[in-house]
Amino acid sequence: MSSHVSSKKRVPSRQDLERVTKRTLSMETALTNEALASCNMQTESPIYQLPKELRDIIFALATAPYDDPQQLYKKTDSHYRPGHTARHKTDTSLLLTCRRTWLETNALPMLQAKHTLWFRSALNLRNVRYLQIFVNKHQAETVLRDALETWVFPAGKLPDCKPKVLQITLRRLDWLRWRTGSPLPFNHAWVQDILDSPVLAELEEFRLELETLESTKAQQDEIVEYLMRLEGKPRRSSAVYPDRSTASQLVRQASPVTWQWTGPASVNGKQYDPYRGLGTLRYHVAMLTWRRVDLRDRALGCPNVAIPTESALHRGLAYDRTPLEIMRKHPCRWPRLAQMRFQVERRAAQQVGAVEEARRELFERVVGDVEVVRVLGGWAAEGSLLRFGDYDAG
Repeated sequence: MSSHVSSKKRVPSRQDLERVTKRTLSMETALTNEALASCNMQTESPIYQLPKELRDIIFALATAPYDDPQQLYKKTDSHYRPGHTARHKTDTSLLLTCRRTWLETNALPMLQAKHTLWFRSALNLRNVRYLQIFVNKHQAETVLRDALETWVFPAGKLPDCKPKVLQITLRRLDWLRWRTGSPLPFNHAWVQDILDSPVLAELEEFRLELETLESTKAQQDEIVEYLMRLEGKPRRSSAVYPDRSTASQLVRQASPVTWQWTGPASVNGKQYDPYRGLGTLRYHVAMLTWRRVDLRDRALGCPNVAIPTESALHRGLAYDRTPLEIMRKHPCRWPRLAQMRFQVERRAAQQVGAVEEARRELFERVVGDVEVVRVLGGWAAEGSLLRFGDYDAG
């Protein structure tokens, strides 16, 4: 007597598909005729025999946020008050019942959610990791640093509010006299103030995004060229080595990232000279990035020594011929030259690594494209609502 054991083919998980294809996986969310065509219309279900108006009310009630009885606040908590007696919770089980219900209800949880941020409490400030602030030029030059130090990062007042990335954005509308197309005046002092601020020593990355028109790109390039010279002053931080105070500074990273986009010439439905009568305008954006660097990574052996360039290395090697001369004439130079040699060799290794990384990425992208074609064929046969996003090299 023989027995037959059927083996079921393993369905790849979402994580597996995203890892192989290098694309994010999502589901169709729009209630379109094309999406409905892939659904069982559930005509025998009692809920779908009701008028749509009643069904919408039921769905809204089923996905509305409510106080979680398992996470009640103490009545002595400073944030306890009527309407804020517990953490909110939303049940999303309804979204998993069938495709048609998903299409009709997927937006309801977020539409009905109340997003509360307590700026004077540690209740959820620990979740703030990426902070972007849109500010005009006048505000940036006059009140921005004070606002950051007294409102966003006040020492001792908001101990849990420690964003790791701070991005400041100046749009075309934020420049002085933008309506008239005047030249772009820019005071660099406020950027230096932020880079030097000891209150912001916990930041891992500071980004400055500057947007203007293609017609004033040359002026923007001059501003960016000057900003590329700026670095933060060393300041004390306990983030890297909690057991002792450690010096770090914000250091600019590589070249700025630039891109262009096309937007309307009108603002809130109004047109301004000299752009009156134009349908669209071409925008140019430059993003500069400074990252926190521990000074232990910048200099080995000699404090306050910046990372040298290759030209500095060649000058140093030509200046002293032998290690004995170096140690006799300049006792502090030997560790510096050793660090210079290390930096040059590391750059060469990084270049080789970058080439290999590019080849690996190209290979993975080809493999991912083949898998995408295969999976899409299966989804089409099933009438699936699953979708692939754009390619993501990360």
